[in-house]
Amino acid sequence: MVKVEDERLIRFELRDGRAEMSLVGHEFSLDEWDYVRTAAFAWLRKDGFIPDELLNLVEQYEERTLVQPFVYKTTDGAGLRLGIKTPRKKTRREAIAKVAEIIAAHKRMQTDEKKTTMPASEALAFILRIDLRELRHAERTHNAAAVRTQELVPRSVIAEVAMNLLGSCELWNYSPGLHLIALIRELLNVDRDKHGATRHVDAQVDASYIVAQNPTVHTRELARKVGVNASTISRWRRSPEFKKRVERAARFIASLKSSGRWDEMIASGERT
Repeated sequence: MVKVEDERLIRFELRDGRAEMSLVGHEFSLDEWDYVRTAAFAWLRKDGFIPDELLNLVEQYEERTLVQPFVYKTTDGAGLRLGIKTPRKKTRREAIAKVAEIIAAHKRMQTDEKKTTMPASEALAFILRIDLRELRHAERTHNAAAVRTQELVPRSVIAEVAMNLLGSCELWNYSPGLHLIALIRELLNVDRDKHGATRHVDAQVDASYIVAQNPTVHTRELARKVGVNASTISRWRRSPEFKKRVERAARFIASLKSSGRWDEMIASGERT
């Protein structure tokens, strides 16, 4: 419920007998937006991990350019670096010959080159995911000053560039790529197992059907059958959600048996 004292967060206006609601917040001016954006890209250049060619493409609004990321050794051979190259455009003669080849062979119209390329925006999002994972790992090791002591890219810079990439999707009317979506999920920390959700969904479903048929099955035996640790099975068995899953499985099995389909499914090896 919205309280009166929260009016500074939400604005209500009455127009022609109708109430209109909007959210109160600071909107960047064009100059402010450009300053923040430029500063974020400057930080990424200072980090030196992301190829300048890729940053130039995205910063200059050519983020739909197809690129091919690759990894190479440093000159001293002690480390690895990331690089990109822009695929050479085919001549008209080459394009016609390729189309003829595809039609003649009934191939899918997707070349090997396309399989290894991605838009510059997606390549940048992928590399930012690497930066973010490095930062999260440092934070998990209780390094409170990871950005300063290890010279890592700040989360705020990664978030700013991610939002710029998302803004370009809206501006140019194209869908965000899988790496950009994954980057935003990781920035929001919704990519991890939370709120009792399990990372072993299939294993838990299998376990529920086994327990529904054999409630006294030993924990270690059940763990071996579904491929998880015995401690995980013990935790599931104490969970009200798992108990409800077992009850649903038991009802489902009973309905299959009453209809005569259970024996058919067992004989065919069909998963219930």
